[in-house]
Amino acid sequence: PYAFGTCNNTVCHGPVSPAWGSGPLTCSGCHGDKQTGATATTLSGLHDRHMNATNNPGLGTNSLNCIDCHSLVVTDNNTINTTNKALHGNGSVDYAGVRAGSYVSATKTCSNVACHSDGTAAWTSGATLGCNGCHGTSNPNGSPDYANGGPATATANSHPAHLSITCNACHAATVNATGALLGNGNHVNGVKDLSFTDTSTYNALTKTCSSVACHGGGSTAAVWGTAGGCGVCHPMAALSGAHKFHIYTSAAFTPTAYDSSLKNNNTLSTRKDYNFGCINCHPASNVDHKKGPVLVDVAKGDAGSVGTLRALNGVGAAYNPTTKVCSANYCHSNGGTGSTGGVAVTYFDSPAWNGTFSGDKCAMCHGNSPNNGKVGSPAHYNTAWLGTVSVGAHAVGIHSDNIYAGLNGASTYANGFLAAGSGIASSHGNTTTSTTMSCNICHASTMTTAANDHNTQCVSCHNGTTAGLKNPTGDDMLLIANPAMHVNGAVEVSFAMTGYKSKAQLVAKTFDLISTSWTRTGGYKVNGGASYDLAKTVPAAGYNAADGSCSNIACHNNVGKSVANVIKWSDVNGATTCASCHTPQ
Repeated sequence: PYAFGTCNNTVCHGPVSPAWGSGPLTCSGCHGDKQTGATATTLSGLHDRHMNATNNPGLGTNSLNCIDCHSLVVTDNNTINTTNKALHGNGSVDYAGVRAGSYVSATKTCSNVACHSDGTAAWTSGATLGCNGCHGTSNPNGSPDYANGGPATATANSHPAHLSITCNACHAATVNATGALLGNGNHVNGVKDLSFTDTSTYNALTKTCSSVACHGGGSTAAVWGTAGGCGVCHPMAALSGAHKFHIYTSAAFTPTAYDSSLKNNNTLSTRKDYNFGCINCHPASNVDHKKGPVLVDVAKGDAGSVGTLRALNGVGAAYNPTTKVCSANYCHSNGGTGSTGGVAVTYFDSPAWNGTFSGDKCAMCHGNSPNNGKVGSPAHYNTAWLGTVSVGAHAVGIHSDNIYAGLNGASTYANGFLAAGSGIASSHGNTTTSTTMSCNICHASTMTTAANDHNTQCVSCHNGTTAGLKNPTGDDMLLIANPAMHVNGAVEVSFAMTGYKSKAQLVAKTFDLISTSWTRTGGYKVNGGASYDLAKTVPAAGYNAADGSCSNIACHNNVGKSVANVIKWSDVNGATTCASCHTPQ
């Protein structure tokens, strides 16, 4: 009989060499077979990795078939599409199908393929692809990194905001905690399978996550693809406890980053509240961020605390989760810096985070003048003023409690001294003839009002209840005009740009000795009249923080003198005497 020969290297038979007359060939006669075991298929290129789950566990139960990528040529794994017979054996790779994307024959590269997501793969490559070979290439765990198209779009993408959590937190039925595939049908199936490791839920229709611990538990639902910073998980208006006293709680001021504000970031003097950065109370490097637990860390030694308020906290600064009280925190201290001329910082416990505080807010940290009952700067207020047993210092006004009424007024006023009141002859209380010395005089960038119902020198009259003597701000504390200058890590000293008025007039001969600092208005102690002395200059930049000294201050009779009266903030309890200000020169 005639011996038939064989054909080799024919386009229509691919890599096999069938014998002529051997009978009809099935698909495997030319292409090889799809395998399901450890033996690799003889199909060309990377067919085995796409069709054999044994050799590619990533397929799970979703190994590919011929029709997935060659739907124009076949109708299943064993049947040629009779409608398109011309496409079979034509020397071309007719690439099409529900899982097919784009194929460049010159480079044998697939892209935009359903099973490779946004990845690009060469058909002849021998490399084993990890998660970042298909899902995302800009991060090691392969988190999808395509541009976010926004909520309710096909390309909504919030993955970049979730890089700190493992994939199984939201895809627990697909991968385990180490990121290894579970080998089931939830991978390469064309479906986004979401299942959580906690009680969270996902609505595929609205693309909304609910009851998610990392989004604030049951209080916050998040729509996938929503752009924004912290407010996506922490809506400002929904922040708990005392957040409203520590950070702006309106949506317009939502932080855009975890450490976006390191100190008091109040840049709007029109707002009367504070805006501290999250990093001051929460870990700077928080590996558990977005994982559910709310961690409070106020330790000053945190690696990321440099430049923050928490860096000024005391050793052992802590938050008690039971009482919800902070201790040894700079924010609740007397504001001391310990610098030359200053005072050492003293820390006080904060009110409970979820509680209320109804007392004197200034006294809580500073004392109130300040320094009554709190460790603060004695120069504000002390009980040995000018070395005597009297109380005084920088409060109310210059000698306001013992101003002699003059010969003509001695019989009119009790003990011959002017009384406080609203009249023009009062020692204190009428702004046309006397200036109140309060926090606003030397801390003018922080406060603009002298009103203070609870000042230890004022409370006997300004008790918060008597009409006409109440704090005009309607609050029981000094009005902080600009919180950005308060609790910001520095002692703010700036003087009110106003002419200082005093009823503490000296007799004419002695007044001549201080006439470089003061000018006389209305005569000397005119009975019932508007006589007072007015400082010739407004307080200027006369404080030296380096040594705590004041100069060019009219209150110290220190204007225009050839040799200044050097009076330091630390000169207290007798270090400052009458002669310190009243030395003729």
